[in-house]
Amino acid sequence: MDPLTHTLVGASLAATGLKRKTVLGTATLLIAANLPDIDGVCQLMGTDAGLGGRRGHTHGVLALLLLPVLLAAVMFVIAQWWERRQQKRKADLEEVDTPAPAGPAVSFRWLWLLSAIGVASHPLLDWMNSYGVRTLMPFSARWFYGDALFIIDPVVWLLAGAAVVLAWGRSKLAAVGWMLLALATTAVVVVPQVTPPSAKLLWCVGAGLVGYLRVRDKPPNPKPTALICLSLLVLYIGTMLLGTHNAHRKTIQWLQRNGMQAQMVVATPLPARPLAREVIVKMENAYHYFEVSAFADASPRPTRAPLPEGEKTPAVLAALAAPGVQGFVHWMRLPAFEQRKTATGYEVTLLDARYAHSSGARLGRTKVDLDHNLRVISPGS
Repeated sequence: MDPLTHTLVGASLAATGLKRKTVLGTATLLIAANLPDIDGVCQLMGTDAGLGGRRGHTHGVLALLLLPVLLAAVMFVIAQWWERRQQKRKADLEEVDTPAPAGPAVSFRWLWLLSAIGVASHPLLDWMNSYGVRTLMPFSARWFYGDALFIIDPVVWLLAGAAVVLAWGRSKLAAVGWMLLALATTAVVVVPQVTPPSAKLLWCVGAGLVGYLRVRDKPPNPKPTALICLSLLVLYIGTMLLGTHNAHRKTIQWLQRNGMQAQMVVATPLPARPLAREVIVKMENAYHYFEVSAFADASPRPTRAPLPEGEKTPAVLAALAAPGVQGFVHWMRLPAFEQRKTATGYEVTLLDARYAHSSGARLGRTKVDLDHNLRVISPGS
């Protein structure tokens, strides 16, 4: 999922009362919720290295054990420094007979628990979309897919954001910050043409309701509000998982009734359309695209021309073995290949059917240039 989603979920967890368990409880949850994305530094080594490194070691089972311990240790050192500073401030206030504000004590146990909760939330959310996550790293490089949430989901933003906005910061500076965040997220949801009008309307109504509850004289109690919002978020995610299962099942049944044999069926979420799924069916050496209702009883509807899988010719096999595209090759879930002869040899395009038709199609494809002897000229262009 996107960084804002991870941050809002971490902040929502803090708003349930967890932030009061120890000094720096909030900061620990926020950092932990984003910590597995430290593998983003792989992007500095190039796009293919980014694909090869992303959602792997730092999202796997070993990281779930090690990262919380490391983060808790760092936060414990910082928290002790912070507590000494607060004690000094308290002593200074006592000299002038001013009562010092009370706060939670430093607890390594709670810092570790909060770190573990935040870190665990990250790969769990990442698993929900169709990009995938390698949960068993470093023991296995297998990708796992929940296929339930689009990588940016306005409903997740709204529910997690409501818990945070209603619980945090009553100063004018905080109000300006929330207003800027609301404007930015509203632009992301409302401006793109891919967002259906119903989703735009739902977002505006929901954001307006949260804003009203925020500014009224008696705002709701933060802790129960956060618990309710997170409960609704869990219910929504469960419903989305069920919708994906339904779309997958209905497509297989429809294919069987029409005498068609599928080699593979993958149901993926659509942006801002929780009641529909794009289902990709591999049959007759091509990927066929359908839109399927997640819950309504309707037949799958073809949405675009089939994408041929292509043949694994010697040129394609040479391209698949090229050193500069190995991250892409291991990431591909629904591989397809295109080959074109050029003046210098061959141009091979490697595609992933999940993203081959996306805008710009940068994520779902890469090219390898080969000479006439099938030696690599330029990989990953």
